[in-house]
Amino acid sequence: MAKELSNENIDGILITTSHKPSRRVRSLINDLRLVLPNAVKINRGKMGLRDIMITALKNQCDRIIIVNRWRGNPGKICFYKLSPNRSTYIQVDPVIYISSVKLIREIKDGVYFRPKEIIIDVNSDDKTLVDFGNMLSNALNIKKQNQTDLYVKVKIKKSQNFFCTILFVKDNTDTLCGPIINVRHICQLKN
Repeated sequence: MAKELSNENIDGILITTSHKPSRRVRSLINDLRLVLPNAVKINRGKMGLRDIMITALKNQCDRIIIVNRWRGNPGKICFYKLSPNRSTYIQVDPVIYISSVKLIREIKDGVYFRPKEIIIDVNSDDKTLVDFGNMLSNALNIKKQNQTDLYVKVKIKKSQNFFCTILFVKDNTDTLCGPIINVRHICQLKN
């Protein structure tokens, strides 16, 4: 199946959950599906990782995001990308451990917005945050400059209580259009 799709334009993101997700985890992946361009959400059910990868290929997705639960809340986000030979998916940095999440419906003056593209903005000189921004850019295949007016900016801000806070902001308006994710810490995969 991978050979059939290897010549086609595969650039979507498949978003799913761990097994037995809570309502809050399902709400988070719905928010992410809305704010990430070319994102497709699937209900995992009893699918194993291999089944998710096959589904991602069928949906023209070169990236996979899996949101895991911890005590009923979103607890961890893992990223996968299509290998260079397009035969399988490999896990990539970062692994994000979540402290708390504020969903778009819980944000006063938050709006729902379907962008055409996504850019990243690290609002710090802290090297660890800049490195995290670069890892996230790679994991989500984020371009450096926007090409249209319909874009969302992923802002990574330093936080006193957490490693950082991830915000999704509509173009140049500074209007929140996605969940607020407070990151407890991140891990990098061993090479």
